Amino acid sequence: MNETERQTSQTEFEKLKEIVCENFQIEEALVEHNIPTFYLKQHQETKQAFLKLLEMLKPMNLVAYLRRHNEKIVLKIFPKPPAKPSNTLVNWLLLFATVGTTFAAGYFLSEGFIDPLIGGATFTVAIMAILGTHEMGHKLTANKKGMEATLPYFIPGPPPWGTFGAVIIQKSLPPNKDSLFDIGASGPIFGFLVAIVATIAGLPYSSYSWVPENTPTLPAPVFFR
Repeated sequence: MNETERQTSQTEFEKLKEIVCENFQIEEALVEHNIPTFYLKQHQETKQAFLKLLEMLKPMNLVAYLRRHNEKIVLKIFPKPPAKPSNTLVNWLLLFATVGTTFAAGYFLSEGFIDPLIGGATFTVAIMAILGTHEMGHKLTANKKGMEATLPYFIPGPPPWGTFGAVIIQKSLPPNKDSLFDIGASGPIFGFLVAIVATIAGLPYSSYSWVPENTPTLPAPVFFR
């Protein structure tokens, strides 16, 4: 490293130190293995301060790491890992394929009960609404927490299943465990609410029949008890 690079590096480090000092009380600041490292004083609020620091580092394309190590609070700052660009065409193709396989599943399951075309259409709308809301709950919450995530990748499946669900891929680091919890919980909560609506809407159009005695059955869902 020449003198100019050394001065530039030192200037950048001092700028980072000022930003960290705005949010934390520092005991020691140094560069370890080319990574700006800050040892923070104990007994200070760190959760909200860390989130504020992350927002300040975003324009600089930097991220931070905060951990307790050997009874010390260690903060490290490093460049944001590059995110691989996504091809949204894949998401759309999988969506259309899943709509098709879900419709086929609903069609075959409806035979002997109602018009298979109507059964396939209503089955598709219900399943895709529940599944789509579930996955978008994950994605929208991730975006709200400042994290990058892909659109849902729907997984088509053969009848009688129609689909094996969907996934989204996280493309950036979570700020903290609270964010991970919120992202994980949001999908099931939103999907469950839509499932309740779909169930209530479908009950008036459902047919009922007595099950012969001694027929093995699964326990009734809690929602129906």
